Amino acid sequence: MNNRIPISVKDCRYPISIDIDPDARIDVLILDKQVAMCVAAASEALKSPSPTLTEFQRMHFSELFHSMKWTHASIRDLLRHETTKPMSVDAMSLVRTQLESLYAICLLVESPTYLSVYLKDSWKKLYIRFLLQREECQSLGRFSKYINEQAIPILEQMASLIGVSPDEMLTIDYDELGQSPPPGFVPKRISKFPSPRAIIRLTTDADRIRMLTRLYPEYQFLCSFVHVSPHPGMFKIMLDDRHPLRNLFKSKNMDHMFHGQIAGPALTIDLISVAQGCAEILTHCRSNLDLLKAIEGAWKVIADSTLLGRVIWEIRTRKLLGVIG
Repeated sequence: MNNRIPISVKDCRYPISIDIDPDARIDVLILDKQVAMCVAAASEALKSPSPTLTEFQRMHFSELFHSMKWTHASIRDLLRHETTKPMSVDAMSLVRTQLESLYAICLLVESPTYLSVYLKDSWKKLYIRFLLQREECQSLGRFSKYINEQAIPILEQMASLIGVSPDEMLTIDYDELGQSPPPGFVPKRISKFPSPRAIIRLTTDADRIRMLTRLYPEYQFLCSFVHVSPHPGMFKIMLDDRHPLRNLFKSKNMDHMFHGQIAGPALTIDLISVAQGCAEILTHCRSNLDLLKAIEGAWKVIADSTLLGRVIWEIRTRKLLGVIG
């Protein structure tokens, strides 16, 4: 799939064959329990040796899920204020992080070697930020101790742990500081970890491609809450009882907007991201029945009570769990 060609509705639509229960509601306490169970089961499964993953790779997969658990907790905190607080709209920015994590997990499941790119790209960003701070503060004596005794040792230790070579570090120095490398030096640049759109192109499993393609419009919608867009601000106005324009909206409409445009999509995509991420890990932990049970429990909630969940279930998860089970 060419990154320059937009993904349109015709590329990702999936007619639903079985309707959900329109009266079903997600109990958020059950949702919290399902997230916790999936993450706990995935973390436990990743402790066991795998013929396809190294101990280092399994550890970092586990950390990804641990991070998603806490992001879920942050989303819940933003949404729990009786549906009347403008801050609840910002939960959508965190949901974008959850969905991006699912894209990353899908690529790492298929090609675990991308973990090195994932870690090195993150370290590179930290290192560039350090270089900028060092350049700006080099004349301020109080920063010298921090730079030499704290920042540099920590960055060097991190580089050693994730395999950043001295040549990769020097290449960043030369590129960022505008220095000419010495004669004979061959630059070794750290690759950028792929974006969600690029991950679709790099993925090879057909069902996984269909799933990620279907989720891409959801990702684009969530991006609008991170970039400057008018509708997040309008949602905040509708939920701000002190804003002068609040009176233009009826309370019934505001409640419908909150559940239909904020809370509903946030909780649905959040749960899909965590549960499906754990489901993708099953390909490396095929014999773990506890993980399979936790994922099946979560997807029972997702597929029975949300339309997007039903679509993802039919595109990818049902077959995946059937094959593993």
